[in-house]
Amino acid sequence: MIKGVRVGGTGQTLSYLDTLELPIIENTPNEEDLKDSMAEAMIKYPQAAGVLVRRHGIYVWGLSTRKIPLLSYSNIPQGWIGKRLKLRPK
Repeated sequence: MIKGVRVGGTGQTLSYLDTLELPIIENTPNEEDLKDSMAEAMIKYPQAAGVLVRRHGIYVWGLSTRKIPLLSYSNIPQGWIGKRLKLRPK
């Protein structure tokens, strides 16, 4: 259900035919240490509406605090689960 996700968190909404891309960065012991890898991910994926942090969760942004839960609760779990399954060793 990507129809509610906005390009870059603030642009036009994605359609059924679009591909939702969310960068995944490695977790760190301290939250402030995520700064550099998150900045890299945001530059590399300017169309993304969030960044997944491995074994932690997600950081998302949007037009308002009312719109952000739509992305984080409705849309991310499907993509996150799919990515995790592909990344697990066999």
